[in-house]
Amino acid sequence: MADEIESAVSASVRRRIADAALAKLASEATAAEQDGAIVAIRAAMAHLGSNASEQELVRAAGLAVEKVSDNCRRRLRREHWSERAPTLLPLGADDDDRREAVKIAFRELRILPIDRPQAQVEEEIKACLKDLSEDIQRRNRITQLIARAHLHIYWFLHRLMTNAVITRKEIFDTGLRRQLEQAVEEGLQDELTGEETEQEAEQIAEEIVLDELEVENDGTEW
Repeated sequence: MADEIESAVSASVRRRIADAALAKLASEATAAEQDGAIVAIRAAMAHLGSNASEQELVRAAGLAVEKVSDNCRRRLRREHWSERAPTLLPLGADDDDRREAVKIAFRELRILPIDRPQAQVEEEIKACLKDLSEDIQRRNRITQLIARAHLHIYWFLHRLMTNAVITRKEIFDTGLRRQLEQAVEEGLQDELTGEETEQEAEQIAEEIVLDELEVENDGTEW
């Protein structure tokens, strides 16, 4: 019985061990995380029983705090990447793209060790965002091609008028122009992959215009 009393660690020593372990908690820990660390320390020490040695208690308390600190660092890393990931996307990214970038980053963070250097984490997340970035660039290219095609419509209509395919009145018909622009935009959205040249996009636009005007395309250079 005397040996058991001598081997038992006093309550005051247990408090000192708990306080020392808590002091090692990540400085960025929130109040809730601090409370969680206290609960974890107490539970870890209680699990060892009343006859645990001081060394065992120190180790258990340290592991409990380490786990809470790791969770705290993971939270901070997620918060960082919720802001950082969207900035890695090319211009033209919309809100859906930015949300998808954060989702991709979080998915990658779940499998990356918490002690992975920040530079390596960024390189790996950039690699994961490659497909999304390429899709945004493709959409940007299509938008540019469509804008170019809209400008080309006016000149194409002039060529058609010069060749007596349409009248002067038709070329200045704003309703017809809007109809043709809408048809060209919708058609190019369906047709383009983003890999076409401006000339190829303009040619597709011309075919759409001829189809809207119900002019047969017999290969004539208008």
